[in-house]
Amino acid sequence: MAAPVRHLVLIVLAILGFSACSSGNYQDVLRTLLEKERLVEDTRVNLLLTAEAEKNAVLSSTEEAARTYADQCRSAMGEAKRGLARLTMLAANTHDRKEAEVLARLTADFGKLETVDATILGMAGRNTNLRAAMLSRTKAAQATGRVREALASIIDGSNCQAAVEALRVVTASLAILSLHAQHIDEASNAAMDTLEASINQENGQAEAGLRQLAGIVPPALAKAVDDARLAYADLWKITQEVLKLSRENSNINALALTMGRQRQLVATALDDLSALHALVESKDFKATR
Repeated sequence: MAAPVRHLVLIVLAILGFSACSSGNYQDVLRTLLEKERLVEDTRVNLLLTAEAEKNAVLSSTEEAARTYADQCRSAMGEAKRGLARLTMLAANTHDRKEAEVLARLTADFGKLETVDATILGMAGRNTNLRAAMLSRTKAAQATGRVREALASIIDGSNCQAAVEALRVVTASLAILSLHAQHIDEASNAAMDTLEASINQENGQAEAGLRQLAGIVPPALAKAVDDARLAYADLWKITQEVLKLSRENSNINALALTMGRQRQLVATALDDLSALHALVESKDFKATR
């Protein structure tokens, strides 16, 4: 074969070979870009599923339901983290500095989210505020009713001094019961301190009234005072349990975190995912032109 012809053949073969390699590279690049787009969208969906499951865990009225939603939350977060890890690897393989910067922000976002999620899920299902409210509405209300019933005959009797003391006990019992709800709904420790001071003051009034009654009622009404004392003791014991549960504030604190810090972190992560998607999409557009 003449030298010029052989040279021409080599040039053609080189061009064909280069085209084949270029075509292969192009397909690899496009596949990577499409995978990145899919991973970004999957991560976004799993992040939203995490937030929804966590909210449901916080709002669950039973521990079983809370555990189910908490498991869903952890599962979705696990999927989101796996997507983020794959995206980070792909960005490292392509030496993409801008993507790496956004992914570093996303990694930080996810780290903060996991910390908040652990706190929220640790409180979910404990329902201390709901349990306190249930105790107040049932056992505490029943004990207050027993105090009133026990002292009804004294209040309606002819001994005015005894009637006044009996009313003092009943009024203090009702005041304590009404303060339960305020304490349960309160988020501030300082405000709860003030409410507990009021409850203790009412307790002092009730105990003083019961002591006075024991010394002034006739023997025929002694049992009524004893019954009132036992009923009030039950009320006070239940009150201590209500206050302890209310102090934990698991429902209020978990909901506050979910609606506050956690929502802000999710919004930031979604913004960073949108920024990453825009980067990938711009390259996808160039690759398919």
